[in-house]
Amino acid sequence: IPSFVVFDIRSAEDFAKGHVKGAINVALADVVTKADEINSIEPILVFCYTGQTAGRAVMALRLSGYTDAKVAKFGFSAWTDLSEFDKWSGKIGNIADGSPNWNTDASAALPTNLYPTWTSTSTDPAEILTERINVMLTTSGWSVAGADVLAAPADYSIYNYWGEGDYLGIGHFVGAYQYLPISFDNVSAMNPDNSNLVYCYTGQTSSITTAWFNVLGYNVKSISYGVNALRYDALVSGEKAHWHFPYHSYAFEGTSAK
Repeated sequence: IPSFVVFDIRSAEDFAKGHVKGAINVALADVVTKADEINSIEPILVFCYTGQTAGRAVMALRLSGYTDAKVAKFGFSAWTDLSEFDKWSGKIGNIADGSPNWNTDASAALPTNLYPTWTSTSTDPAEILTERINVMLTTSGWSVAGADVLAAPADYSIYNYWGEGDYLGIGHFVGAYQYLPISFDNVSAMNPDNSNLVYCYTGQTSSITTAWFNVLGYNVKSISYGVNALRYDALVSGEKAHWHFPYHSYAFEGTSAK
């Protein structure tokens, strides 16, 4: 990919098995530091396993001035048709079909809450932002399985990142708010005292959104694999974003390369 600097944030072991030619293996926590180190004029493209963790890296990069950083859609799972790299196919499903905790009701009005509070070691805005980005990048446990949410949606404040048509047509978790667009104008809809969840079609957009909220100090997690893990067939029939096993196999470097 000559027009990008490629960051691959998978483990060193999996990177060694296969990666895009010229990719740089870097830990999630170090993506901004590495970007500053190489100081390239080319945009940064981030690979992970599925495109979800890469969203957090891209949000960190964009907030740090690398505004053209991008996620490699579906991660390295979509780069080659070798099954050993496929982390997606085993995660799709239709467990929400017929569930009493999934419905097509209209959304309640977004609530208005107080903003989160947190402390900083600095009073300089740029230093505060850097500190908050580092907190986000080093926070683990930022996602939750859709099956766990479907079992007990009332345990969370849930926000659906879709337009109203899909929110009503494909459905949503019982009690989930329809929350698009998200901006500083309506950020107070998120409850700083609750366990909040954001989800989308594939978990890739929600991982970026969740990272943004985490930088602001909210306790928000992304629902892994989005509705691909819950109503996959409905997404396919509706021609919405969904995983499909790659129809191609791009060249790569590593011990598994043919």
